[in-house]
Amino acid sequence: MSISILTNSSATQAAANLTKSTQLHQGSLEKLSSGSRIQQFSDDAGGLAVSIKLSASLNRNSAAQANVSNAISFMQTQAGGLKTLSSVLSRMSELVTFMQDPTKNSADLDNYVAEMSALSNEMDKIRNEQFNGIDLFNHGGSPPPLSVQLSEDGQQSMDITKSDLASIAIEAILAHSGSFVEIDPLGNSGGLTGDAFRTVLEEVSTLMADNGAQQSRLGFALDSLMTNHVNGESANSRIYDVDVAAETSRLSKTSLLVEAGSKMLAQANSNSQIALKLIQQ
Repeated sequence: MSISILTNSSATQAAANLTKSTQLHQGSLEKLSSGSRIQQFSDDAGGLAVSIKLSASLNRNSAAQANVSNAISFMQTQAGGLKTLSSVLSRMSELVTFMQDPTKNSADLDNYVAEMSALSNEMDKIRNEQFNGIDLFNHGGSPPPLSVQLSEDGQQSMDITKSDLASIAIEAILAHSGSFVEIDPLGNSGGLTGDAFRTVLEEVSTLMADNGAQQSRLGFALDSLMTNHVNGESANSRIYDVDVAAETSRLSKTSLLVEAGSKMLAQANSNSQIALKLIQQ
C-alpha cells in the first residue's frame, strides 16, 4: 500500500467504522433508557404497524372488560333486589297464615295488617330501584334490551334482561295494598291466601335462576377477555419492548467497538507522519 500525504484511506475507513459503532451504541442507550425496541420507524416498520394494531385492540379489550364488569354489577344489584323481594314475600305469606288463626283478636289482626302494608310499600320500592339511572326491573311493555359487548371486536354480545316483574303476580299483591284492612272471618287479607304468595315466590325464584345464569355467562366472558388481554400484551411486548438482556450485551459490544475505533482512528491519523519523516530525510 502506497504512502500518501493527501489521502489517508485507513483513517477514512476507521472514521466510518467509528461512526457506525457510535450510532449502534447510541441506539442501544436509547432503547435501554426508553424500554422500547423501536425508536425510529426504520427500526422495524412492519413490527411497528402490528404493534399499533395490537395496542388499539388491547385498549378496546380493556373497555370491553369494564363494560362486562358493569353488567355483572347490574345483575348483582338486581339479584340483591330479587333476594330481598323473596324475603318480603315470604314474610307476607307468613303474616297471611297468622291472620287465619281464629284465636287472634282484632288488635292482633290490625298489627298484622300494619306490617303487611309496610311490606307492600317496601316491595313497591324494590321494583322501582335503578342502577345508574337504569331500571333493574321491567314493569311491562317491551323496553329495548341491554346489549353488552363480550369481545373487543364487537362481534359477540349478549342481552341482559331486566327481571320482568310485570309477568308475575306481584301487581296483584300490590293491588291489594289498600285493602289489607278487609279481614274476613277466615282471616284472609284482601282475598290473598298463602297459595297466592307461594305462586309468586316460585316465579321470583325462576327470575333469580335466570339472573344467576346470566351472571355466570358474563363471568366466563370476563375471564375470556382477561386471558385475551394477557396474551395480547405478551405479543405486543415481543414486538415493541426491548430485550434488556440482549440489548445490554449489544451495549457492551458497541462500547468496546467505540473505544477501539477511537484508538484506531488516532493510529490511522498518525500514518501521515511517516510520509513527513521520509521527506525530512
